[in-house]
Amino acid sequence: MYSSGGTWTVTPFGVIALSTPATQNYLDNTVAMVVSDISGVTGIEKPSKIEFWKSRLHLMGFPNPSNLDQPNNSVVAGQFVDGSQVELEKIIDFTYGTGGSTKIMVGTGGKVTNIFGQEDNLWFFTENRTFSAAASAVSTDATNASIGLTIPVEKDHNHGCVNENCAIDNGDGEMSYITNDRRIMRQAISTQSGAAVSFPDEHYDMEIIEHLQNMDLDQNWGFGVPLYWSSSFHLSGKRVRSMVLAYL
Repeated sequence: MYSSGGTWTVTPFGVIALSTPATQNYLDNTVAMVVSDISGVTGIEKPSKIEFWKSRLHLMGFPNPSNLDQPNNSVVAGQFVDGSQVELEKIIDFTYGTGGSTKIMVGTGGKVTNIFGQEDNLWFFTENRTFSAAASAVSTDATNASIGLTIPVEKDHNHGCVNENCAIDNGDGEMSYITNDRRIMRQAISTQSGAAVSFPDEHYDMEIIEHLQNMDLDQNWGFGVPLYWSSSFHLSGKRVRSMVLAYL
């Protein structure tokens, strides 16, 4: 079954109703796919990456009006959709200022090169900066006038990320990313508490930094390829292994 547009409503009892009639009759238990055109929403263009984090859809990679070939530093977020919502189509509702939908400005200029949702943090990268927003700092309360307000906080003022494919989850609250100056940075956690540390680990790639100078900065296919080394760190007294991914 295919439906373009229309409104799907799910009742608390699990009944799904389509307000716009389907193109023909279908049998019960037919798998349905809904396609919605969001091109008519002001400020929404074709994104280069879609990230679903904490019950909200995030889009990045929009053309700058002054240069259609140059993405800008904004991330657009849709409305919150969680267990209390009954209108699933809100996940692609980008009506600014409604239900948590907003436009997130990352840094003061340049372009966003990657967004990466990891546990309780949403990471934002530009070409030479790294930012994050904690889930605890983003209100999902519909009665709060600031619902959805997301302010990226700078975590690394020297390094950004190459592209949308070059950040990975190391596990245990840590993540790594490939930078534009041929480095591999790690956003670490406290060995005692497990809480995120607010600055990058500059020593993470020291053992192979000479080899990284030959790394392809394009990195268009820099994902899913295991690098030949791994780094050890300790978490609450336990030795943990992590691996980053990159093309050399």
